[in-house]
Amino acid sequence: MLSIRLWTVILFLLGNPSILVSASECDASTPCNTGCCGNKEVERPSCSVDSHKIKRVVGYYEAWSNTRACNTMPPLLVPQGVYTHINFAFASIDPETFQVIPAAAGDEALYKTLNSLKFREPQMEVWLSIGRSSFDNANKPTPTTLSDLARSDIIQQNVFFSSLAIFMLTYGFTGVDIDWEYPVAANRNGRPEDFETLPKFLSNLRSSLDDYGYGLSITIPTSFRYLQHFDLAAIEPPVDWFNLQSYDLHGAWGIGDEWNGAHLNGHTNLTEIETALDLVWRNGIDSSKQAGLRLRFRGEPGQCSRQTGILLNSEIAEIIREESLEPVLWKEAAVKTIAWGTDQWVSFDDKDTFKLKGDFAKSQCLGGVMVWALSHDDRMGTNAYGLAEALGNPLRVGKEYYNKPVVEKPQAKYCRWGNCGEECGNGFTHVRRDGNRDEHMFDGTGCPKGSVRTFCCPNNSPVPTCQWSGHRPSGNCKGGCASGQVEVGSTNRACHNGHQAACCDATPSTAPWSKCNWSDCQDDDDTCTPGYPNFVVSSSTGSGGMENCRSGKTRSYCCQGDAAPEAFTNCEWYARTTHTEADHGILCTSSCPLNTIMVAEEHGFDIFTAYSKNVPQTCKIGGRSFCCSGPSVSDPVYYKDHSATDFDNYLQKFLKAYKRHDEL
Repeated sequence: MLSIRLWTVILFLLGNPSILVSASECDASTPCNTGCCGNKEVERPSCSVDSHKIKRVVGYYEAWSNTRACNTMPPLLVPQGVYTHINFAFASIDPETFQVIPAAAGDEALYKTLNSLKFREPQMEVWLSIGRSSFDNANKPTPTTLSDLARSDIIQQNVFFSSLAIFMLTYGFTGVDIDWEYPVAANRNGRPEDFETLPKFLSNLRSSLDDYGYGLSITIPTSFRYLQHFDLAAIEPPVDWFNLQSYDLHGAWGIGDEWNGAHLNGHTNLTEIETALDLVWRNGIDSSKQAGLRLRFRGEPGQCSRQTGILLNSEIAEIIREESLEPVLWKEAAVKTIAWGTDQWVSFDDKDTFKLKGDFAKSQCLGGVMVWALSHDDRMGTNAYGLAEALGNPLRVGKEYYNKPVVEKPQAKYCRWGNCGEECGNGFTHVRRDGNRDEHMFDGTGCPKGSVRTFCCPNNSPVPTCQWSGHRPSGNCKGGCASGQVEVGSTNRACHNGHQAACCDATPSTAPWSKCNWSDCQDDDDTCTPGYPNFVVSSSTGSGGMENCRSGKTRSYCCQGDAAPEAFTNCEWYARTTHTEADHGILCTSSCPLNTIMVAEEHGFDIFTAYSKNVPQTCKIGGRSFCCSGPSVSDPVYYKDHSATDFDNYLQKFLKAYKRHDEL
């Protein structure tokens, strides 16, 4: 698998070595059974770029990304619909007992939250990655732990296997990734026998995981310096795929390194990645088991990443904007670079270089791509969605993706606000703010800190241009839209008083909002303003971000004409609930079901007394959403075979006959 670091990607698998020999050590006399076939060309896999599909997209989630100084990435902000697998980085192993343990305090809460993403993406898997370079650092208590574990007897290994199974069952992980950096590596406390003990350990681990149906992957390096200590041919059978670390090929860490040196080269130079893969193909490895890519090199640490030689994607984007830079594409290396100041330079990946690397991965029949790290992305998921587009992969969003026939929904032709942290589904697109290609319409009202809602419109009709209107430098905001525009939402962000209005062009997809408006705060909760006789809903905060009405008062949303628009019918209040500390009760996050439109939002303390059955009356903190499903449309029932269909038909006939008999 190839990896993407600040962002780059590609996945792969391997096949049949005894000894790996670097290209520089090959000559015409070198026998092929050493892993090098002299002047013989490498037999690379070959597939059509147009027809080969990248089916596996693995993203690593850094536990520490949730506590960065800025540009944090809480699990709820993980872009939706892009990744087939998320690897939690990292867990650790107690060097004395061989039991799996969290690597840091607070990780257990992240396990649960990250795994909760499977509720929005049922087919996505969350795996546990164990190891990393600092795990093997001589300054840590674990420099020889993986080596000790691999060379121990089966009784000791079973302690690890049992602990791992309990750990994964407890927190919902469905696979494990072993990240050993590296067996018998320089400046590490490995042992020569690691070459033989690692495959045996992985085989034993595979047998243990099979009892639970869990997956297994392993991370491998790209350089001959480290890769020579992996018996790839023996490792391949027990693993599902390899994560090839085709990133960080160059960086500040190369200073004083006799192998690499501190060269100013891209972290994910495609020409070097191709050479690295040749080491794999010389060992006869199955290309469908491969993945990986990545880049970046700069001197000064970023304000958020705070690590020399590493910048987050979000930091690079900020530098480009602040310095008014024009990135340079190096097509052969498949990287982009920028330079600023007197001595600052960085290489990085984006949608354009993802396309080049993705096409390369397809041409060599790779099984997928791996991203280090998805937590380097911005809060809009710019790189994740750019990657999906570059690979030609549809977003894994909505019922239409999960092998169910598409049923045309009455709300599918209208724009909508997504739920907090969720992405536009298939058939919908982000709406640009003021037509700016780099900014989307989003709003954090009613969402957890750092999370936002995105405004999405169907892409099979004209997508409106939208903007936030009513902000004043003084903070005294005055909402409202210009003539010809439609108000679709509100926010009080950056407002000391009043609110901003989300205003869009009048198009077929915004038509329902053009016929309705919000009243001022009033005593009666169902009184409409003149000319708008059709009551839809009342809310103290209107569409969500309006200034809260004083106690006892509320706003009404009413519409023109003989009746409210069909889009604003069949509505109920909903909320997503989370249990918090006992003295706080239940936290509610305003949320709407799939294929519904949010019309109103209300949030605050103790607002849920005697409301709909969909909102627990014990909610003490948070918000609720008023969600409309539109005209009733019954989903057809689908069966796997004719016998199930026949059974249902007979059952319905029986129930109808029974009902008639009961009525008589």
